[in-house]
Amino acid sequence: MILRLSAKLAKRIGVNPAASLSPDVNPFADWSAHVFTADRRRYIIMTNTASLYTVLMAGKGVTTDATLLSQFTSGIQKLLTDDGLGGVFDEFIAPALSDVSYSTALNRGVTGSMNDLIKAAKSALFRPDSPLPEISRHLNSTPMTYIRTDSTHDLPRRVLVRLYDQLSDDAGEDTPADAQLGRKMSEMVLEFAGPFINVAETVEQKHARLMAACTAWNLACSPPDKRTEFLDEYLESYGNSYPDTTQDDLAAIREDMETLIQEKLRLFPNVNKQIVNAQVTRTPEGDRIDIASIRHV
Repeated sequence: MILRLSAKLAKRIGVNPAASLSPDVNPFADWSAHVFTADRRRYIIMTNTASLYTVLMAGKGVTTDATLLSQFTSGIQKLLTDDGLGGVFDEFIAPALSDVSYSTALNRGVTGSMNDLIKAAKSALFRPDSPLPEISRHLNSTPMTYIRTDSTHDLPRRVLVRLYDQLSDDAGEDTPADAQLGRKMSEMVLEFAGPFINVAETVEQKHARLMAACTAWNLACSPPDKRTEFLDEYLESYGNSYPDTTQDDLAAIREDMETLIQEKLRLFPNVNKQIVNAQVTRTPEGDRIDIASIRHV
């Protein structure tokens, strides 16, 4: 998951975010965050970068990345559940919370939209008896220029629902990825990266290697002239997340990732789907891998 922090919020929680990272392939795992005050109280706004779906939270006590993540997790889970969209959290947000990278803003369009949302939130906050979830729902029903459809300004909630419908229809639970191949994504991932994944012994180690393999798959689906740039960003994010990683470690990781990318391109050059979720489950019959994906545009 990517959390894009404003400079003010990053300073408050003591985080030094990386330069703007490319959008997460899982649209529900990319959020932009800012802190502001209204009526002498501090608030935090968290906005989904793809849809502008927003949760407004109290900022009191949020002084570390851990407290920010905790507040976000409880806030967005409750808002989505009350909004009839609990599946978004369960299927696409909760699994991504185990690996969080911090970044600066994606672009001016998102930043400008958040400024507009903050203005609307401030206006609502000065009215008495305005619960934060109610204000969040109001923001999510506000037409926004950044997510316009043709010439019509769209609504954050409506865009989020469309994204969820696309992911649900496309991914399901490991449906065949390509009509010509008739193969499941999990089968193809095991074919191109099985030896790399199965070196690990514990479920946790296998999951970590599976996620690396899925990142390599997604990189292989990216434009050829962008792959090196995206791989550099991945390695930078990895180094920021694990400060004890040495340059030799990063060089070895790069070599593994480049090998996996080439193997994906050799075995499945025409399967152009982005993996948005993956997990390893230990069963009496052995370890099972489940993959969710969407068509890559």
